[in-house]
Amino acid sequence: MLTIGVDSHKGSYTAVAVDSVASERAAMRVANTPAGRAELLAWATVLEPQAGARQWGIEGSGMYGRPLAESLGGAGETVFEVPGLATSRERSGALGARRQKNDHSDALAVARITLRDSSRLPRVFQGGEPNRCKLLTEHRDNLVLQRTRLLNQLHAHIALIDEAAMPGVSANRARRTIAAWAAGGLKITDPLRSTQAQIVQQLAQLVVTYDRMIQQLTDQLAALAAAAAPALVSMRGVGALTAAKIIGEAGDVRRFATPARFASYAGVAPLETSSGERCRHRLSRRGNRQLNRAIHMIAVTQRRWEPRAQEYLQRKLLEGKTRKEALRSLKRHLANVVFRLIKEAARAAARPQAAAA
Repeated sequence: MLTIGVDSHKGSYTAVAVDSVASERAAMRVANTPAGRAELLAWATVLEPQAGARQWGIEGSGMYGRPLAESLGGAGETVFEVPGLATSRERSGALGARRQKNDHSDALAVARITLRDSSRLPRVFQGGEPNRCKLLTEHRDNLVLQRTRLLNQLHAHIALIDEAAMPGVSANRARRTIAAWAAGGLKITDPLRSTQAQIVQQLAQLVVTYDRMIQQLTDQLAALAAAAAPALVSMRGVGALTAAKIIGEAGDVRRFATPARFASYAGVAPLETSSGERCRHRLSRRGNRQLNRAIHMIAVTQRRWEPRAQEYLQRKLLEGKTRKEALRSLKRHLANVVFRLIKEAARAAARPQAAAA
């Protein structure tokens, strides 16, 4: 089996191929372009002509390595996602803590991780609805952050013009006030105040524009989530945005062999910290933190509104767990439910495609 590790960057890919005993066979550096990706696949074909005897590990398959992962997946190659933290640990441990970091050492570490842990690494499949959800949710989150920054600037300038304009008013009234400012509702004759009013008007126009774009993305994500996993959207505690976040961050669920793998990827599998007769579990800070946050919000909502979740938490408390430990157990249970729902949705979507094929 030929295993190829790839360290991806904005302008280049560095690839290192290792054999079945983790010995380096060859290395190559190509540009992050369609021609470079084709050249990399041709290089791997020369090293190992049999397609089924090749496997790839890519660090950054969701960022700069995404075009390569999609290209390899379209060519029928087996591609795995390698976390950057695992690469750092492999490089500093197996290759020596004093060895200088470079693209070659990173690619070699990725290759060795892929060779050793391919049964545990998540598979990378071609794009589809999950990738669309991921891109749109990330874009919406960035727009919300920028809108918040604009609002902070807007409030600071408003305080210099009218101290009683914004504090304490309702959200709807604040929106109407901002819309009035964006339409040029400030008429001030003083030069200094007029300049401040000009800044307020421009900031208000930007806020209104961001509101419109965010609402469009929200509607689009709601439609995508309802089409991709309607059962997940109907689950208590899961809104359209939360469902879209889960679908996007989970990606193609075929890359998770079991619900336990999905829970570990989401960082909701508690880690055991036993000592003698005392058996406890602590919070896991690994995994995808965006997916972890989405499942946490579902658990917090169900803790208040879902009778079955309340019964589950009460049972865990009677077993001797603390409230935090009981909530972590609920998150672990909800990870199984979420995994089952999105996997069933993926199977249902694959049936018409298989029938057409």
